[in-house]
Amino acid sequence: MPRFAVWCGRSRGTADPRQSGPASPVPEIRDLTRREFLIGAAGLLLLPAGCGGGGEQSVRVVSETGRTRTVYNAFGKTEVPKNPERVISLGQEDMLADLLSIGVRPVASLSNLPDSFPGIEPGKAKGIEPILTSGEANLERLVALSPDLIIGHSFFVERAGYAELSEIAPTVAVADVDATSSYIQTLEVFGEGDLARRRAERFARRVEAGSRDLGAAGRTVSLATVYSGPSVAAWLDGPTPAPRLILDLGFRLAPDRDEVEGLLARVLPGVFGLSEGRAYLGDEEIVLLDGGTLILLLSPLVKGEKRALGEVRSGPLWRSLPAVKSGRVYELDRLGYPGFPGQERLLEDLLRLLRDGEPGGGVARDRPQKKGARDE
Repeated sequence: MPRFAVWCGRSRGTADPRQSGPASPVPEIRDLTRREFLIGAAGLLLLPAGCGGGGEQSVRVVSETGRTRTVYNAFGKTEVPKNPERVISLGQEDMLADLLSIGVRPVASLSNLPDSFPGIEPGKAKGIEPILTSGEANLERLVALSPDLIIGHSFFVERAGYAELSEIAPTVAVADVDATSSYIQTLEVFGEGDLARRRAERFARRVEAGSRDLGAAGRTVSLATVYSGPSVAAWLDGPTPAPRLILDLGFRLAPDRDEVEGLLARVLPGVFGLSEGRAYLGDEEIVLLDGGTLILLLSPLVKGEKRALGEVRSGPLWRSLPAVKSGRVYELDRLGYPGFPGQERLLEDLLRLLRDGEPGGGVARDRPQKKGARDE
């Protein structure tokens, strides 16, 4: 068995979210969860596991004995213990949140940070060893942890090597299509698939009801992140959870993908690329963030972001934005909603914010701007 495998080259984001500046461009992940899909999929999610289709192979249980459960995943069949005691999670904070929601505490988990798990309450993560996604995976360290089950998202399992991991412990790869699908698959491995599907159905109904209550059709929302530099990115769609949910609720993002791609086709100076559902804007293109509400996806963990935001806010184009003028600018912690439990919290925060403009949970609010005043 080799001593090291490679985590790097991940499908999402940067290795350390505290790094300054935008992530390097990565292969785009197709957004499969629009509102119509989400509501329709609720019924599919209530079918027996494995009845879905397309994309990566989903996890499904094929048989059980008194002490073990055989599951099928992208790499074949794996016999796993029904009640594992030493689980290693290779799915970052998203999978960790899903596991903790059913009382499974891994001995170790992939993490974006060396000393904590963003979005996970410190008390819940106490005693769980972080395994950084950057650099190399030390397989000898995984052996030393004596796991009786390794579960991870397909991307990370493939990077580390399914065969090598399977020599350490039974290994299951979960298809990382979206938060809901990953949650259901993860819980299937622990015999809680029915619970996950019921919870997913309630979530889908909540999205549908929220859309009706908010009168989302025809309303525009802008989502942006200001990285150090400063560098402004407009979010156009997934895989990031907030834009996914905004679209699932039936709102229109401003700008949207069609608008930005049309501008790119005309070689608009300043819009310099699309990456993972976001477009990086030049100074003059900030005016594209013209939604009735502007939500800033920020993180206190990212070096230089606070200062960069202050620089952008001081400019005249920022102060001309409709949402800035009306005082409908809010902040959300973009690393604060991991896994399916995080999606549930994010939905409630978004519904509260878009309905009442009231802060709650992870929401912070800009003060309405007085006439002639500078934005602080």
